[in-house]
Amino acid sequence: MGIFTETSKILSQNSEVDHQRVCLYLLSCAPLTPDPDNIILIRTALQLYLKFNRYLEAVRCAIMVNDLAKVREIFAKATDPLLRKQMAILLGRHQIFLDYENVNDSDALSELNSNAHLYEYFHSLARELDIMEPKTPEGIYKSHLEHSRPFGNSSQPDSTRMNLAAALVNGFVNCGFGVDKMMAETEEASRWFYKNKEYGMLTAAASQGLIWRWDIDTGLAQCDRFLYINDDYIKAGTLLAIGIISSGIQDACDPASALLLDHVQSDRSIMRVGSILGLGLAYANSKRETVTKNEERGVIFELKKVLSDAKPSAIPEVKGLAGLSLGLILVGTADAEAAMEMLQSLMEKTETELADPNMRFLALGIALIFLQTQDKSDVFVESLRSLPNPFGAMVSTLVEVCAYAGTGNVLKIQKLLHLCSEHYEQPAAETKSKSRSKTAAAPAPAPAPAAAATPRSEVPATPTAPGATPVAPGAPKREGSAPAAAAATDATTAPPAKPDLSSQQAVAVLGIGLIAMGDDVGAQMALRMFGHLIRYGEPVIRRAVPLALSLLSVSNPQLNILETLSKFSHDSDPDTAHNAIFAMGLVGAGTNNARLVAMLRNLASYHYKDQVSLMLVRIAQGLTHLGKGTMTLNPWHSDRQLLSPSALASLLSICYCFLDANNTLILHFFE
Repeated sequence: MGIFTETSKILSQNSEVDHQRVCLYLLSCAPLTPDPDNIILIRTALQLYLKFNRYLEAVRCAIMVNDLAKVREIFAKATDPLLRKQMAILLGRHQIFLDYENVNDSDALSELNSNAHLYEYFHSLARELDIMEPKTPEGIYKSHLEHSRPFGNSSQPDSTRMNLAAALVNGFVNCGFGVDKMMAETEEASRWFYKNKEYGMLTAAASQGLIWRWDIDTGLAQCDRFLYINDDYIKAGTLLAIGIISSGIQDACDPASALLLDHVQSDRSIMRVGSILGLGLAYANSKRETVTKNEERGVIFELKKVLSDAKPSAIPEVKGLAGLSLGLILVGTADAEAAMEMLQSLMEKTETELADPNMRFLALGIALIFLQTQDKSDVFVESLRSLPNPFGAMVSTLVEVCAYAGTGNVLKIQKLLHLCSEHYEQPAAETKSKSRSKTAAAPAPAPAPAAAATPRSEVPATPTAPGATPVAPGAPKREGSAPAAAAATDATTAPPAKPDLSSQQAVAVLGIGLIAMGDDVGAQMALRMFGHLIRYGEPVIRRAVPLALSLLSVSNPQLNILETLSKFSHDSDPDTAHNAIFAMGLVGAGTNNARLVAMLRNLASYHYKDQVSLMLVRIAQGLTHLGKGTMTLNPWHSDRQLLSPSALASLLSICYCFLDANNTLILHFFE
């Protein structure tokens, strides 16, 4: 009997070890398996973890498949108070807020889950590292170390772009510390605001939110100073700052909705821009019923009303941002009702209205709703194809890309590569008209001798039929003449021009990086693919490649990617160079990488005459020193097992803006 007992113990110990190996194997195979088999593998691992009472690992699996009901069920089964606290912190990191009313030690669990004291933990870390002293933008630039031109002035003139870059860099570097040297005093902050103009003032005011990140009590008190001034741009930026401060924090008073909802239906469009975008950031990935329920004065309800608003202040920019905010709040929920309302709004637009750059934000909002939902988006993708091209092709590709983000799905990457291989030539009619206009614009030839009155390039006089009136070489032909009839026949029988789907190709390139970022092997293969796209792709594809490279390696400055981006930052095409510079900032965000810092300093010397490029270099320098090296933009956490939807949605949104930076909203902020 004793031997049997010992054997049972050994078997139970082996099964304890074996089930962890099996689950790890299943979770490792999931990215390499096509849907829906990958979901089945994750759910199988979840059931095995539950069988052996591994509740924390089971919660991770439930988050992977976005099953909130299962998360609540697992949390109810756990009895260990320390384990519950750990689960509350993990759920708070993923912005899943539960109800703890009937749970023991509910106050402590609510505080941990709501991220209410996150800023205190961060300040404690900063004091431990002795980095609480605020830094200035000039301390980041170190302009005195930049290579100065021997016959030029190395000092940069004081311009609105440089002032805007300084405000953003100040926000990035001192993010979360609650102390800085530019925004702490009201007079100093006002002086910085008024050094910009219009949307630049809005952006500078919004940078306050970065400094007081997570600290709702102090941050809202600081922002309150600028809610009662006369300038609408500063007030709108302050509303956006409130949204940044409140993002990811659950507060019983819910100050974000109380302060921002009043301005959603404002008669001034700029106030609507600040409040709508602020709501989208404040409640990004919020799965609380108070936010998602479709009731009057609710966040979702008010944002949906904007889509059908007919007020003069409901300009396309306001409606586009309302769609983006809905996408951020409902990210990854596959909410068909909200997506259908946004699709209906797009279907009511004419082809000319769909060409408005702000409609791209409505498309992005739909795509974010289906982020990581995989096959749940298939039916909706087919519905989007009914929209007129090229907009319909771009939106359907964008939704499909978002649905498989981070999955490493090889079949989807192959499909996107096929889209990138298409070549869209210029229509023949346009080519002919251009050649004619060039001929007409060419200088007239010198007068020829009388014997050679007809130049060689001209067509000689056509022989006329007997009895017909002869036609001079330079005289216009009549409608009934044979050449004119032949030309008319050629025009009618010419094949229809192929639509320009370059916007779809740009999204496809971005999608390759978005899908491959979840798998190390897939990311390495994607690097090779991008090498081919750079060599043989269209210009629009080359411009998108740096952004896709940054998605593969966010806050992870790998040497080969840095070298590639550095090469493209010197490209002759300005758009490619701008995208590469910003991508360098994303790759090195929060790392203080010495090699990247040196590269950016050299870039500042190289682009010292180009104000836009120099501003982007400064912003990239600020991103590299994000939080003085204590923060990251990487959306993966929990040992790269979980992907934060709100973080990924924000990264995708800014990269998507840079695909058409000259026409989208980002142009206003960078003016």
